[in-house]
Amino acid sequence: MSGLRRLTATSLLLILFAAGGLLGAAGPAAARSLTFHHNDDWLHLWAVLDQFRAQPPKVPVVYLLGGSAARECTTLDGPWSGQVSRLAGRKIRAVNLGAAGQSFRHDLAIVDKMPGQVPAIVLIGINLGRYATPPPAHASAAADLPLGSILTTYTQHRFVAGDVLGDAAKRTLLRDWLLARYAAFKSHYAYDVHQLDLLIAECQRLGLHPELVNMPFNDAIVRPALDAPRAKYAKGCRALAAKYHIRYFDFVGQVGLVSGDFVDLWHCAPSGRVKFQARLSRVIHTLVDQYGLGKG
Repeated sequence: MSGLRRLTATSLLLILFAAGGLLGAAGPAAARSLTFHHNDDWLHLWAVLDQFRAQPPKVPVVYLLGGSAARECTTLDGPWSGQVSRLAGRKIRAVNLGAAGQSFRHDLAIVDKMPGQVPAIVLIGINLGRYATPPPAHASAAADLPLGSILTTYTQHRFVAGDVLGDAAKRTLLRDWLLARYAAFKSHYAYDVHQLDLLIAECQRLGLHPELVNMPFNDAIVRPALDAPRAKYAKGCRALAAKYHIRYFDFVGQVGLVSGDFVDLWHCAPSGRVKFQARLSRVIHTLVDQYGLGKG
């Protein structure tokens, strides 16, 4: 890849801090999880990819990319892999690589670190926050991202059941997003659509199977206020899906999610993870069959 698509460790951290602040997803100021620490999700991501490159999995892999909403939308990789494997009728490794502030530009560097010899589906998580990332102030020098960070334990979820906000507080977060963050979505949408286009093309160039998946939304709270920006990016996703002959999956409204299944506007509580993951696993089963990965 060109230097414009790669990030140095320093520039990555700077972009992460910016994305996690003004442009990050609305959510509680603090969580009750005592075992999840800031940046653990990124350390875990690189450690997994480092391990996979050193010892490539002997079974197909499904990667989920996205921000914190993606990180919170599945249970744990072990149970999720088991669920997908049972549906597919063969062993499949499902890995949640969601991390706070993850942009499509970050994903370009991430997919370059995936072991190319392993059959893989890359689920690209889509939501509003992914379109609120500004272009970097300076082009990054061509350099490999650091790997090898090791976490002896990893707590995937920042949010626990006790973090679930009441509906009044969730509506306040919605008003805050419209006032403070909608402008960023409008300003940076074109740039991030272009990055998503590059990401899909790069996945296919590497022999990976990219697919677009809309991440969970607390429809009971955000509709109809966020219908317009969601419709805008959905239209863009459908256009890219047609261009690259892939699919854009949007089943959020069909899962039976209620406001209590969310901590805030788009971070799933434990009950929401179970519901969303079950439907996501069925989608993966369809894709595994479509790409012929279900054959031992």
